Amino acid sequence: MKFKRLLIVILCIISICVFNACSLFDSDGNDGDQNDSTIEQPDKDPDKDPDKDPDENPDKDPDPDKEPDKDPDVNPDKDPDPDKEPDKDPDVNPDKDPDPDKEPDEKPDYGKFDGNDFLKTDGKAVKNRNGETLYLRGVNAGGLFVTEHWMTGFEGGKTDSDDYKSLTKNFIERFGAAKTQELWAEYRANWWTDVDFQNCVDMGMSVIRLPFTYMNVDFAAVTDYENAGKEYDFSALDEFVTKAAEYGLYTILDLHGAYGSQNGQDHSGESFETKEEVDFYSNEKKQTLTMNLWRALSLHYKDNPAVAGYDILNEPGEKGGLINETHWNVFDKIYDVIRATGDEHIVIFESCWDGWNLPQPTQYGWENCIFSFHHYIDDTLSDEAHIVNWQNKFTEIESRRFDLPLQMGEFTAYNSTEKWDRTLGLLNDRDWHWTSWTYKVWGSMSWGIFNVNGSKVDPVNDSYNDILQKFKNLKTEDARKYSFSDSGESLFNILKEHLTDWKAPSVSVNKIGLKQENGKAYAIFSGTCEVNSVEELKTYVIDGEVSGRVKFTLEVVTYDRATGEFVLKAEIGNLSAGRYYLHAGFDSTPPNLPAESAKIDESMSTVTMGNKKYSLGEAYGCRQIIVENVS
Repeated sequence: MKFKRLLIVILCIISICVFNACSLFDSDGNDGDQNDSTIEQPDKDPDKDPDKDPDENPDKDPDPDKEPDKDPDVNPDKDPDPDKEPDKDPDVNPDKDPDPDKEPDEKPDYGKFDGNDFLKTDGKAVKNRNGETLYLRGVNAGGLFVTEHWMTGFEGGKTDSDDYKSLTKNFIERFGAAKTQELWAEYRANWWTDVDFQNCVDMGMSVIRLPFTYMNVDFAAVTDYENAGKEYDFSALDEFVTKAAEYGLYTILDLHGAYGSQNGQDHSGESFETKEEVDFYSNEKKQTLTMNLWRALSLHYKDNPAVAGYDILNEPGEKGGLINETHWNVFDKIYDVIRATGDEHIVIFESCWDGWNLPQPTQYGWENCIFSFHHYIDDTLSDEAHIVNWQNKFTEIESRRFDLPLQMGEFTAYNSTEKWDRTLGLLNDRDWHWTSWTYKVWGSMSWGIFNVNGSKVDPVNDSYNDILQKFKNLKTEDARKYSFSDSGESLFNILKEHLTDWKAPSVSVNKIGLKQENGKAYAIFSGTCEVNSVEELKTYVIDGEVSGRVKFTLEVVTYDRATGEFVLKAEIGNLSAGRYYLHAGFDSTPPNLPAESAKIDESMSTVTMGNKKYSLGEAYGCRQIIVENVS
């Protein structure tokens, strides 16, 4: 019996040895009937034993995806697929996911803004999510991305065209693409710095309109237009928007130059000689590229409250021509692309040049939008003719009754203090949003709040280092504020005086009295108000009330700009006998002034006119006008 058991054991050992020898023979590829592909991919062998333990020879089959029955915890080094390890930290291999938009825990940088600062239109007003009315008033950052030669310090006539595209192609040919991008980065770093954002804040601005072209975000398209729109780089725009937000300034993204140019002007970055050469509105490819760009911009910025809105096409008329339904239809395509992303930003439509050149927004179903206009007139007009021209412009546009906010997106009042003062007053009095053209220019002219000087860049002959050195002269620290020869006043200060109006100035009525003048009886109100002129004060004063029933007209008698003190009067000679509370009236929109009751500190007089006596009394802690019949 023992012998039989021993024999069984020996036979088992022999069987095992033979089996293992056969396995080794197969794995070494010595079997002439087995093809090479099966050797390299054993899992594809249709004759493979399904019950074979996959761990018997793990070195021969390192691919974990080809072993569906393998326990991932047996040899975790052999199974790096994160989909099979639900507890794996996504940051273990961050190089596989460099896109910051895919990291939901990263907090966006909106500077001084938060979600409640997101702007939308409400009738003719622009409001944040708290329901507060805001006025978008500021300046254009012209020259930062769009280099018009006359205002940015480049010599003209050196390249095929005096525009950004020709200039950039020239740099690429001379220095290469990488160095050209470095040049433009250095240019921007000098043209606009923290100093410039702070200046905008100091003037009281709320917004900066940022002109850019497709070439600023699609650099490859400068030289390879056939492959345009493949990749966008919004980093330079992001840097500006983010920094502006740190200073509490909104940004309007203004597409100054669409693919192929929507107007053929040098300020689109790509200029043409004739109107006929501008085919944007009939060229499907150019329109599609532009719509795709706005789709990408919308997806990128749609949740950013620091962006006030999208100015979709700057000055859309071909070579400065008028626009019509052909242009509106393209506007509508871009609008639809933006709204399709779920983006609720304000969309800004520009006219060339008047109210009748834009449709009623209901015609296309446009909502949450602004209509924008530009106004450049003859700089030789007299001060009075200049103002009449502006008044006519307002009258025509406002007669269209668009029922939406209106913006003067670009304008200048040239070299007259009076023209600037009165133009800005008109814009504010009519509740318009506005951005002047522009913040900084080369030379000495009122087109810019700041003027820079130095040696102009010769793009053809200056060396790379010479160009870099000349760019350093562009900093505002080395510039000067433009000052008017007729007054010595700086444009900076004039803008500052008018820009404070977008915030509600305080008004206090602190005295009331009586006055006899030219055979009539008047109630006199006095107080203080932070406005800029008698004319401006008049725009805020509305009819007062007598005991909440009878209206009376308030007239401005005097206003001292230095102290803010004013005197108003209202005729009361038509009041019958009785006691009356008088309320001084102020328009509450704009600039959000409260209608205050007159608080009487002292009696100025008692007036007797004919058979009536007017005096000051008091009831329930409030002063009244007492009218008595006398014989």
